[in-house]
Amino acid sequence: MNHKKRFSLLSSLAAFAAIGLISSRPAHAADVSVTAANVRVSSLAVIMPGTFGEAVTAGQPVYVGPDSRYYLTDVNVAGKTELAGIAINGGAAGQPALVCSEDPAFTPGFTLSTSAPVYVASATAGGIAPVADVTTGWFTTVIMVARSTTTASFRARGHASGAAATAP
Repeated sequence: MNHKKRFSLLSSLAAFAAIGLISSRPAHAADVSVTAANVRVSSLAVIMPGTFGEAVTAGQPVYVGPDSRYYLTDVNVAGKTELAGIAINGGAAGQPALVCSEDPAFTPGFTLSTSAPVYVASATAGGIAPVADVTTGWFTTVIMVARSTTTASFRARGHASGAAATAP
């Protein structure tokens, strides 16, 4: 390969990398898509009552705000990373909330992967992501592990990193 062709190829690769068409890191999956009507708890669930501080849909991870109300978690925003549980009902700000903090047979309302069974709270407010999505800046807490394609062992105060993730 002559010098001009090699320079052109390297320039093209650099341009593609700059606009995100190629990357040295693997592509991440999107947050899971929860069907609120399919979120269910088992008879072993620990349920906490409360009040929503903002609009929340069943199946979304929440934290307790300084006013003791439930708000959507966001693992890359300071003060919004400490998961209290997953809402099992939905409602607007000021409406009653039921939040599951632990359930060994939780039905999260989405199809779970048994080949990649670990899930975390996401950097999207109220989102849940596969652990493979964890990236720099996320305060990571493993919140659920698939037991089957429909149930998971869930624990709000799961295994936390205690620090923001850094790039590999």
